[in-house]
Amino acid sequence: MSGPLVIPSTLAIDSAFGALSVAVASARGTMSRIRADGRAAEDLGPMVRDILAEAGLHGHRPERVAVTLGPGGFTSLRAGLALAKGLAMGWGVPLLGFTTLFALAADARREATENKPIAAAIDAKRGEVFVAIFGPDLGVLVAPLVTPVQDLAVALRARVAIESIQTIAGTGAGMVVEALRPFGLTAQVCAPGEAGLALPLVNLAAKADPAAFPANAVYLRPADARPMAPTQ
Repeated sequence: MSGPLVIPSTLAIDSAFGALSVAVASARGTMSRIRADGRAAEDLGPMVRDILAEAGLHGHRPERVAVTLGPGGFTSLRAGLALAKGLAMGWGVPLLGFTTLFALAADARREATENKPIAAAIDAKRGEVFVAIFGPDLGVLVAPLVTPVQDLAVALRARVAIESIQTIAGTGAGMVVEALRPFGLTAQVCAPGEAGLALPLVNLAAKADPAAFPANAVYLRPADARPMAPTQ
């Protein structure tokens, strides 16, 4: 008879956009912290320190680290990814990376009532949207892409039956609903979890194969800022 499933202690960090969140899964259970008005470069480090202490891992390293890879805010993403990479390297533990859209879909799955696709969408500004479609098991049906909202139906219809999408999550959910309703979309919009994206992320990462989730940033388009041209 097998014993209870033991999962590796895991730290998750999300700084993709909006609120900062961190979460830990350990022998004490799962806990998370969120800061709505935080600045990634200054606040993530103290948030990680505090939650590790609360989880009983102060002075002990987690067995793995997970981080959101984007898309999202360029500066905050880089800060979160740099911190996660530094911690994983310093502790000598695996680092797992998940796209922000994947984390949104994982969070939305808690409200799904049928085995149907889940869409995750982020308002990319400029009239564009970052979007991906996942199956009920979170398998990728449409890989993350960025597209003008008016071209969304064309971008998706060849890859997934729009009317089959059950749930939409993320800051771009309303944009997707408006763009796809004429094509048969009747999906419900999933409200974001109050604990932030680190919580669904830590639950996924604690059970995932690190080799399947490399931590490479996913921006989908260049940063808005450009270096200034040298003056003559």
